[in-house]
Formats: sequence, C-alpha cells, structure tokens
Amino acid sequence: LENIGIAYTNLREYERAESYLLSARDIYRKERQTEYHPDIAKIYDNLGDLYLERGEYRQAIAHYHRGIRSLVPDFKSDRPEDHPQHDRHWCAHKPILLHLLRSKARAYLQWHEDPADDRQPQALQMAYRGYQNLDTLLTKIRQNLPSAEARYALIEQAIPTYERAIQVALALYEREGKPEDLERAYQFCVKNKALIFFEGQQEE
Repeated sequence: LENIGIAYTNLREYERAESYLLSARDIYRKERQTEYHPDIAKIYDNLGDLYLERGEYRQAIAHYHRGIRSLVPDFKSDRPEDHPQHDRHWCAHKPILLHLLRSKARAYLQWHEDPADDRQPQALQMAYRGYQNLDTLLTKIRQNLPSAEARYALIEQAIPTYERAIQVALALYEREGKPEDLERAYQFCVKNKALIFFEGQQEE
C-alpha cells in the first residue's frame, strides 16, 4: 500500500495517494502495536512529501515532525518548531532521522519562498533552526563512524544539507542584518568546503 501511495503521489493523484498512505500507516500500527517504529516514520515522511507537493506546508511539517517522534520515543514535543536534543534523546535509526529533519527544514524554506503564501513569517527562522540542529547531528554521527567508507557515505548526504544551510543563513542575514547569522553562514561554508575536499581525496 505504501508503494502504491508513493506512485500516486508521483502521478499527482493526491487524494488516492493520501488514502493508500493512511491505510498503510494504520496497518503498520496494528501489526507493530506501537507508533514508534521506523516503518511508521517512513509513512509520515511520505505523507509529508505529499502535502508539500500540494503546497500544504503546515500539514507537511506536522507529518515530518510526527515521523521524527516515531523514531525518538522520548522526544515528546508536539510543537513542529521543536527538535530532538541529540545529547538527551536517543535514536537507533539516525539515517532516517537525518532525512526527516532535512525534509522538515526544506519544507520551512519552501514555505518562506512561496510568494503566494505569507501566513508564516517565521518560516525562514524555523528553517535556520532546523539546519542548526542538522549540523549538530551530523557532527555527532561523523565523530562516531567506524570507517572512512562510512564517513564518505555520510558526506554525500551532508554536502547538500550544508549548501541549503548556507542559503538560509545568508537569507536571514539579508533580512535582519544580524552579524551572528553571517558568521553562521561562514561556519557552514567552512564545513561544506572541508567535506568537499574530503570527498575529492576519497575519489583520487
């Protein structure tokens, strides 16, 4: 059912997609007898993608957030603007968590960039906070990876994340003029360049 829902999303048949994805979620809940499971988190991720494609930013962000909560059982906040604290909240499925956090930050950024929708003036700030949280998580994961191969695989995910983070920090600086936002953009840039250099070394 989940794959059918994804296929209908790709075909832009959103009502059918939503129906199949919600049915898949209900089946997973019944089979696993819990809301806290990576399969359920993936369903919420796909629902978030569906709503994002429809321009329903609030719904998309709420479902990405529910996916995050499905991966981090002791993260109880139902406020989408909140994020897990990686020194306090444990998650066994960090690649899925990274994906969901990126999706939520991206949704806030798209909401900010949509000229037809100005209902969330704080969307850019929320995207910025999301990328700061991703930076913390990426650093913690990278420090604990056992091999260069594993670090290289992480870099392929991290580079586009830092590119978006730079974009958001600069946009925030242009809007508010705070020096700390420009400094944060510089820090993201330094990390991104280091990752690109490491990637190039691995390919030689």
